[in-house]
Amino acid sequence: MEKPFIGAIQSLNAEMLCEELKPWQVETGKAAFLDYLYELYDRGNPESEHHGTYTGLMQKFKDDSAEIMRASFIASFYA
Repeated sequence: MEKPFIGAIQSLNAEMLCEELKPWQVETGKAAFLDYLYELYDRGNPESEHHGTYTGLMQKFKDDSAEIMRASFIASFYA
């Protein structure tokens, strides 16, 4: 029997996670998440290549998340 990866018993998607939220909460949450990514990727740092911009934040997060998930899967595969 295969063990569940990252403890997930069923597939999750954004619609399922947000179904109990009001539309305005989802939209406000999207803006707050972009602000979070801005801080996470240190866009306020004057030495940053993309200083002061939100450009590419979501794509960078997607790419980083995919790499983290792949590494976690590989680590759990050999555990």
